[in-house]
Amino acid sequence: MRRARLVGIVVILLIIAIGPTQALALLPGLGVKAGVNAANVDLDNTSNKTGFVGGAFADVPILPLRVELLYSQKGFQDGTINGATGWETSYTYIDVPVVFILKIPLVAVTPFGYLGLNAGFLTDAKSKSSDTNNNWVDIKAANPDIVWSVPIGVGIGFGSFHADLRYTYGLTSMTDPTQQNISYKERTWSLMLGWALF
Repeated sequence: MRRARLVGIVVILLIIAIGPTQALALLPGLGVKAGVNAANVDLDNTSNKTGFVGGAFADVPILPLRVELLYSQKGFQDGTINGATGWETSYTYIDVPVVFILKIPLVAVTPFGYLGLNAGFLTDAKSKSSDTNNNWVDIKAANPDIVWSVPIGVGIGFGSFHADLRYTYGLTSMTDPTQQNISYKERTWSLMLGWALF
């Protein structure tokens, strides 16, 4: 209780000392974003799988840093391997990308680019193919709980809104126990629209 009061007093003194406008500038800019993934892996015999991506973002004050919290659907489809056809996987993540962002403010729009690191917390993973009679098989236990990747992207801001195109290069090897534990890494394109709430 005393600690909470102390924090409150410090915040009030900070606002008085630097002024309300400057104090607001120290608060993170929060917003929401959503879009679509075109996900695949680094194999030659698979095709893109479309999924949803969306969540929230916060722009860290003073630093050129953005932190996001995203629900993200990835995987691949139409694979052929080891004689199996119709090979498809589905991965669901809670992604936490942290990116350094460079903005170029212009008169009407703000182009930007970014590069960072993403920690993907795997919440669901499944696979199916002709080997499984096209029935989904849970493969989460065979894969890491945290999947690391590098997001790089460009975008454009207009007022409170922005659009960005991102490529995410997977660093962590995934595996499918239904296909002799073959390993692969994810490669994902994402197109998202964002809205800065404040």
